[in-house]
Amino acid sequence: MNLKELLEQRNEKIVRMEEITQACGSEKRAMSEEEIKEFDKLEGEVKELSETIKRAEKLQAENLNKDPEQRAKVEKEEAEKRAFVAFVRNKYFEEPEEIRAEANFTVTDNTAVIPSSIANKIIEEVVDRCEIYSYASKYNVKGDLFFPVYDESDGGITMEYAEEFTDPVHTAGKFTSVKLTSFLARVTTLISKSLINNSQFDLFTYIVGKVAEAVADWLEKELLLGTTDKIEGLSSVEASVTTLTSDSLIDLQDSIKGVFQSRCRWIMSPGTKNSIRKFKDGQGNYLLERDYANGTGNWHLLGKPISLTDTLEDGVIYYGDYSGLAVKIVENPSIEVIREKYYEQHAVGLCAWLEMDAKVIEPQKIVKLEVSGS
Repeated sequence: MNLKELLEQRNEKIVRMEEITQACGSEKRAMSEEEIKEFDKLEGEVKELSETIKRAEKLQAENLNKDPEQRAKVEKEEAEKRAFVAFVRNKYFEEPEEIRAEANFTVTDNTAVIPSSIANKIIEEVVDRCEIYSYASKYNVKGDLFFPVYDESDGGITMEYAEEFTDPVHTAGKFTSVKLTSFLARVTTLISKSLINNSQFDLFTYIVGKVAEAVADWLEKELLLGTTDKIEGLSSVEASVTTLTSDSLIDLQDSIKGVFQSRCRWIMSPGTKNSIRKFKDGQGNYLLERDYANGTGNWHLLGKPISLTDTLEDGVIYYGDYSGLAVKIVENPSIEVIREKYYEQHAVGLCAWLEMDAKVIEPQKIVKLEVSGS
């Protein structure tokens, strides 16, 4: 178990302790016997985790001492994290001047342009939580992006045998272009002031996790379904409408050229997976199987892995190499701290802003099936 996981475990237990005390306060009552028992158990586990975390941090520091270059990088990131947490706690200007200088942290009264290390932590969490985003091609740039799209549907470039002094047969596909612009989006997360003031609570890990969770949920919906006149995502992929059979799944898979098959996977809802789970081949073997060989136990269909999502409706299936989907996120997300609006809730609001867009730039890599009548 790594240090991040230990911190997350301790945070979860502290949050639960906070929930118990808040419930008693709002209901104006003492803790019940069960709540006292749970609270004491959690408190003991928090203390044990804190001791483990101290030792893990000490070991990490000893390992960093062996690598001066890595140590300098980690120290800079730690300074940026410390400045960010101090900013949320409204104590940024109480930090020593050298910490503020090293953190490269641009602030106003309520807004901060966060350093790339913190922005990257949020994006890393989003990658872990949002599968379709992790498979897409990602671009972190400002301004519009133009991608040439080569269409061979009416004929492409071919090679032929030739004789001297004869004219060639000219063949070529058509080039079109796809433009990625920027659409502004925001997510607001509330943080209890009690948690902010709790010295044992790892505020940075909590904020990054909460913001990433909200971004991932929203991003998955946009990439899979899209929104009219906003992010297009996979909504431009034309669906073949048919019945859900073994043959229709084989046809869908084989509609992708062999050169792209190595990175292909299925995306579907749990309900669709359950329907396919009953399908068998001619020898009575189920088409769906678990990948126990690699120790994951993940579902595979016709030899390719399945990603499950509640975002898609039952009866909608994607198959392909999702590097054909381009996602552009503008660098340097901004974070605004909202203090007065949630004052009476004893909370602080964090509003994170992103600019992004997503479109299919290689349509030959991704196909879609919709079950007729679903």
